Amino acid sequence: MQWQPSNEIPASFLEIPKRVYRDDPLWIPEDPQQVAVAFSSLNPFFEGGKAWLQTEGNDCRLAGFYTPTLNIDDESVAFFGYWESTNNQESNQRLFREFELWAAKQGAKRIYGPINFSTFGNYRIRLDHFDKGYFTGEPYNPSYYQSLLEQLGYSEAINYYSIFSQQVGQLANRFGPKQDTLALAKEEGFQLQLLTPELWREKLDELYPFVDAIFSENFAYTGIGANAFKAAFSSLSNKFCQHTSLAVLAPDGSLASCLLGFPDYGPLLCQGNENPINPLQLDFKKHFPLLECPTALGKTVGVLPDYRRYGLYTWMLHEYMILTAEHYQSVGAVLMRSGNNANKMANLIFEDETTHIRHYGLFQKLIA
Repeated sequence: MQWQPSNEIPASFLEIPKRVYRDDPLWIPEDPQQVAVAFSSLNPFFEGGKAWLQTEGNDCRLAGFYTPTLNIDDESVAFFGYWESTNNQESNQRLFREFELWAAKQGAKRIYGPINFSTFGNYRIRLDHFDKGYFTGEPYNPSYYQSLLEQLGYSEAINYYSIFSQQVGQLANRFGPKQDTLALAKEEGFQLQLLTPELWREKLDELYPFVDAIFSENFAYTGIGANAFKAAFSSLSNKFCQHTSLAVLAPDGSLASCLLGFPDYGPLLCQGNENPINPLQLDFKKHFPLLECPTALGKTVGVLPDYRRYGLYTWMLHEYMILTAEHYQSVGAVLMRSGNNANKMANLIFEDETTHIRHYGLFQKLIA
């Protein structure tokens, strides 16, 4: 049904994930309040976008999203998201048929998903290594999801991956910044330093245009607005790793580049934990010491276009690997797009006998 942000989320929509994952100790329970806020008028998406939401019995749920101004490759598109399902093809056929009719009525020619509102939120499905658990923001789902989508006529549009290594102490020895480029950066006044919570809050006004400039070329990127960004990211300083996150300041003191590292908090959040922590309550100082074998996650690395000739990316990444070896048992470069030349360095650095790679897919279907 066409969703109105003044509506209350149906109880059945919130119950289906519990049914799908009830026997999975690795699942991190969904927060009903977060879902309710996302589908309310508090979400700036509804200033111009339309949503659709429906369940099919106790088997599956689906949401749809359409923004009239969003085109990909000169096509009007819709997204599906918040998809959770038992392994029931017939129920999904009925549910997706209704959604696709709605999307076509809005004017969409092609559908992409799963995408929860936008690629600023959670998107993609997991394709392998379902036994490894997952970190916050990583796709996770039953192994049959890919097959269900393919039976519904969807095909993989883009592949993504995360690569992990346990040889933390050796990674920094496998690469390094070019010394002449590094010398130039230092000579011109660039400063590499830890990204502390205090620096994060000080630079919060700069971070929105910074993120927008770096990620605007990502697939289906849509900014979330400066106010929404600040509301969502002001508390992030409580969660990122304060041992390894880095920033490079330009000679004028502005933010030139940053690297956000996180611990994999998954073992503390999953329902198999005797006392699972609510992800909204995560606090690095309080919860990092509780991780028995911590894994470092390099999630966001960016350099403003004007400063890319100074080798800041390699400088940060090398320092990150040195710091990671002091605090972590394993490390991952995560949620990268396959085939992206910028990720070749990560592939070379992480390739060893302890490497494992997790893959994810974003799917698409032509409907008109």
